[in-house]
Amino acid sequence: MNQPPRKRRARRVKPDNVSFVEATYTDTSHQARGLFRGGYYALLIISTLGLATLVMTYADYVLPYVMIVAPAILGYRYWLNQNRNGLPILPIFLTQQGLVYALPLFAYRHEIPGNYEQVLITSALITGIFFTCVMAGWHFVINRGERAPSKFNLSLGKGQEAEVKCFTLASGLLVLAVLFHFGSRTGLIWNLLPPSLQGVFPILRTFASAAAMLGALLGGLVLGKVSEPGKKILFWVLVLIICLFSMVDVLISAASSIVLASIVGMALGKGNPPWGLLAATLGIVGFLNQGKTDIRERYWVPGTLETQLNFENLPQFYLDWIETSSETFFGSKKKNSVAPEEGLSIFERINNLQNTLYVVDAIEHKNKAILAGETYALIPPLFIPRAFWPDKPFAHEGQAILNVHFGRQASKEDTEKVFIAWGLLPEAIGNFGVWGGPVLFGLLMGAALGWLERTSMRKRVMSVEGFILGGLLLITAGSYEMVASVLLTSTFQFLVAVTVAGSGLFILFKKEQEEETKGPKPNRHYQ
Repeated sequence: MNQPPRKRRARRVKPDNVSFVEATYTDTSHQARGLFRGGYYALLIISTLGLATLVMTYADYVLPYVMIVAPAILGYRYWLNQNRNGLPILPIFLTQQGLVYALPLFAYRHEIPGNYEQVLITSALITGIFFTCVMAGWHFVINRGERAPSKFNLSLGKGQEAEVKCFTLASGLLVLAVLFHFGSRTGLIWNLLPPSLQGVFPILRTFASAAAMLGALLGGLVLGKVSEPGKKILFWVLVLIICLFSMVDVLISAASSIVLASIVGMALGKGNPPWGLLAATLGIVGFLNQGKTDIRERYWVPGTLETQLNFENLPQFYLDWIETSSETFFGSKKKNSVAPEEGLSIFERINNLQNTLYVVDAIEHKNKAILAGETYALIPPLFIPRAFWPDKPFAHEGQAILNVHFGRQASKEDTEKVFIAWGLLPEAIGNFGVWGGPVLFGLLMGAALGWLERTSMRKRVMSVEGFILGGLLLITAGSYEMVASVLLTSTFQFLVAVTVAGSGLFILFKKEQEEETKGPKPNRHYQ
């Protein structure tokens, strides 16, 4: 009796064989899997070396260090063990949060500022609980089935044609951002806009920021496939110009987010991020932070968060910032006691542990009342565009409430002069208590990250949905010191800008493809 022929198992398409245009976030995640696995082992080795250093130098920090680091690394490992992954937002979030809570233990050396030794164990424990709850929320959502594929895919063609179109698109977005910044600093935009429409300037700024971030991300994705050196130089020149313009309002995070977008794009596109660029970025951020507060006091317009410098004043502005940072860095200028952020090293600057120590001490030993959701309740009105509500509170209003209520700053006026960032976990503690905050917010944050990753699994990177998800990844990666009001309002503005711009690109490329499919129109005069 003849046996029926055995069915051949369907051949699995490897991510490397998937067209660049058709690649989903699952494909890019698998392509960069070696990178994330290498990152995991690198973090494991670095964490072990850090533990050994604390054992030999200051053993009292060993237990808090393990409480913070172990849940973050275990969560990272759990993510790696999953057979299906989409947007790698969870490992990036855990790595970011682990760093901003563990690194300060080395910066403190043998003394924690503010005499917070008595709340160190509690703060480390609730940080570990927060990471654990993030993983629990992520696990609960990620296994609830897959989402549908993306519907609004960009028709870029195939092969080299698609790569050229993608790079052209990225360059075009970066050029638009450069033109906006140039027009705003030269006054050209204000001359072109009639007085009745000048209230839309914040909306234009949001679109320019979204264009810059998406351009850097897409450019990074395709940069490894570009062979012409001139195009690579053009990309980095545009990124540098945008970074210089973004720092004019003395907001380093705005510039570093553009560089971060290009680094993430290169990591997902090539599976090999530019470590040298990342190290250089951290060094420059740490250096410029030395004189940031002094420059803000000198250049910020009172009552605003901007400088309003003209284009011709920018060279002197940059020179002053470099000179002030150099004086602080090399010790010729004394640290401003009124501005605690000035003169901090990069390890001290990336420090959410101190905020957690402060709020835990205030609640447990100084009998400060929790805010019971006050900083979250003010968020819905912040979604109203400033064009319709000129006196709308700033997005940092939640941060100001926390600083004044818990005594980090004396008045609302002080919060407008000096920014003291908090971070999401300290804010949750300040609102819902030492134990309730980490658990509630951890579960909610984990569920949000899981939903984003599950949603992204079948979404193409080169689609409107893919642009939105990529932007959310970048915003999350740079959110370590944000409060919820800043995170959600910036995310909302970005989503609106990307949705509108992405829809326009979708329609543009769709029409172009339809015209190419139809071919040239016949000549009616030809018989």
